[in-house]
Amino acid sequence: MSLQADSFLWLALHRVHRGGVARKGEQLCYRGRPMPPGLLGELYEYLLEDGALVLGAPDGSGMQRVRLTEAGLARYQVLDQRQRRLGLVVVLPAPDHGPPAVLTPAGRRSSPAPLEVSGGRPDPAA
Repeated sequence: MSLQADSFLWLALHRVHRGGVARKGEQLCYRGRPMPPGLLGELYEYLLEDGALVLGAPDGSGMQRVRLTEAGLARYQVLDQRQRRLGLVVVLPAPDHGPPAVLTPAGRRSSPAPLEVSGGRPDPAA
């Protein structure tokens, strides 16, 4: 798998590991908000079919929490160690009032990009 593909996989597993992903019917949600269709949504579906993720029992509103299986946790831990070892950018969840914060080896800054994964340092002029 490529570094970029591993980074997307790490991000999907990281969000589940932190407890922020759920599904209501066919709609995936992150931190209570519907996720737009696209790459990460398809990746979650793949991980559910692959056995890395499992759906919990529905709550009163029909929401099912997505959880890591043992295989999913092992996969996440390997990817997480690699992300940290390589010093790749870690995208933190966006606060309710602004863009996501991006933590880099050089420090913290705001970024308009919902996903930014690179081994480089942020441009100080940005």
